[in-house]
Amino acid sequence: MKRTKSKISAVTTLRKSANNPILVKFQNGDLLPGAQENLECHLAVDKHDKKSKKLIVSSDASAYIGNVERDPQMNTFIAIRNSVTNKMRFVQVETCSLLSEHVLKVGNDSAVRTAMDDNERSLYMQFGGKRAIKAFDKYNRMKVNVDIVKDDLDSTLQSHSEAVKDEQDTPDFGENAESPIVPPMNKDAKNVRELYSVVEILSPELLSELDSVAQEVTKTPPEELPIDNDFVLHRIRKVQQSSKLDSEESLLKIKALIYLDALMNLVKKIRRGQNFTHVSFSDICDNVEMDIRKRFIEPKTSKVVKTAYTTRKAVCHILILGILLSEKLEISVTEMVEQLKTTNRKELFEFAIYLGLKVSSKEFLGLRLPSEMDEKRRMKPEGRKRRK
Repeated sequence: MKRTKSKISAVTTLRKSANNPILVKFQNGDLLPGAQENLECHLAVDKHDKKSKKLIVSSDASAYIGNVERDPQMNTFIAIRNSVTNKMRFVQVETCSLLSEHVLKVGNDSAVRTAMDDNERSLYMQFGGKRAIKAFDKYNRMKVNVDIVKDDLDSTLQSHSEAVKDEQDTPDFGENAESPIVPPMNKDAKNVRELYSVVEILSPELLSELDSVAQEVTKTPPEELPIDNDFVLHRIRKVQQSSKLDSEESLLKIKALIYLDALMNLVKKIRRGQNFTHVSFSDICDNVEMDIRKRFIEPKTSKVVKTAYTTRKAVCHILILGILLSEKLEISVTEMVEQLKTTNRKELFEFAIYLGLKVSSKEFLGLRLPSEMDEKRRMKPEGRKRRK
């Protein structure tokens, strides 16, 4: 391709005391076709700063305003070539970036309105009569301060967001007074050992029925028991190794561990929506299964079907029983996740928050008194009066 060579005939630079050519750029895009035909340009000089100039361009549809600028570090030229003589002339230009008046109006509307209000007030106070001044003041009092309204709205939205966040912090498991999912708690407890009692969690009838079964378990080696839950077997072994094996306290722990094993099997072995009327989840005692079928199904249904309510209530009882049957009154989150299988770590923490449990830095769950619980946590159902 042959390159055309042109000879530069002249170079015209900017003049200080004259109107120089201006290279215009529209920030919102190019003008629509036909708008150039009725385009008018006006150059305005700032009265306070005569070196500052504004270019005003108007068309049928809109008006554009921009500052005429001159970059001190870079000179802008346009090249004008004569196609006949093939000579070229360089003309230095100023630049201007134009913005639509609609965009400027949005940004400056508040400030302009304030300035106009101040000017009107000054004129009324200086030249208006008493009636005019009084009417003007009444008019201004009736006007709405947009900034104040905006602040009020922001404050309301923020408080609403915080309230929603607080509500989300405490998981809602659909519990009510008629169908509690948590074990009965003694709100007047003075130490954590008085918060919950196995006697209050298991029914008196079931405790009585488990007497002979518990005594048989204490005499049977753990590896021969029909239990495949390491969490339960470890604690049965601890009871069997104690010096007071035949004590009422030891037998009560064995009964609670049998019940705990059945609840864990209910959570991890029976699927949601399954009818477990004839499904065995305790190979030690049928009476435990019958008690759970009555107490852990939906209150408004007669069908023995595992629902979300069943799982939630079972997990709450598992956590509390697990803590009560541990020597240090705490259980490992990791161990419980491994034992339950169907409940993940996040869900387990949600249950812990709901029960008001204490979570240690090493992810152990423990009990704490009602006075130490967050006030926003839901208070648990009242426990029955202790038997003397």
